[in-house]
Amino acid sequence: FAIPWFDRLMLGTTDHEVSDPRPCLNHNEVSEILSVCAGGFRKPPTLADVCATFSGIRPLARQSAPSGAVSRISREHHIVATPSGLLSVVGGKWTTYRLIAEQCVDQVLEILNHAPRECRTRDLKLTAPLTPSAASPLVHPELPISEAMIRNAANSLFAVHVTDILTTRTRAAFVNAYASEGALETITAIAANELGKNGAWQRRENERARALLKNFMPNPTPTRDKSD
Repeated sequence: FAIPWFDRLMLGTTDHEVSDPRPCLNHNEVSEILSVCAGGFRKPPTLADVCATFSGIRPLARQSAPSGAVSRISREHHIVATPSGLLSVVGGKWTTYRLIAEQCVDQVLEILNHAPRECRTRDLKLTAPLTPSAASPLVHPELPISEAMIRNAANSLFAVHVTDILTTRTRAAFVNAYASEGALETITAIAANELGKNGAWQRRENERARALLKNFMPNPTPTRDKSD
């Protein structure tokens, strides 16, 4: 797939069996994606054009499949109820999270002998995320993250560490790991001011965040020319 995202293009994806619970993309996997997508560009992208990479593990339901055929295993979810009433969701995809939640609630109502209710989330719009505005400067010219968004993450979104801000409160690390590293001291200083932290905390947080950002970096010298 190729999905426009924060003035970038997100490309994916590979499907390989792994044993590491926290896998990182290797150069072969990145090259595989770039090769497959090359025909869709006037100028084929190279590793130097990649601003960030990330990976995760699909929680696939156990089933038999030919060796080496992970991509052929079904992505469908299963909801399993134990005699005690515990519900477990196995498998599934982010794109079906709302349906999974609806089905879980339906099963809970059935277990509790409550009358079925009409689902109210099918057409419910998600709250728009906080976006940069002209009133608050960006922390880096290549990141769609403003100083106000950093303060909001610290004050309203329960961020405890700078890594929280880079990954789950904003998507800075996913959008551009190199720019995130360039803006790191600015981000940490803003967070420290909002959280009432001292210089020693800032140094620890910078070190911790740099270690995390390395996992998002496919190569040391990305290009910065958006015109390509």
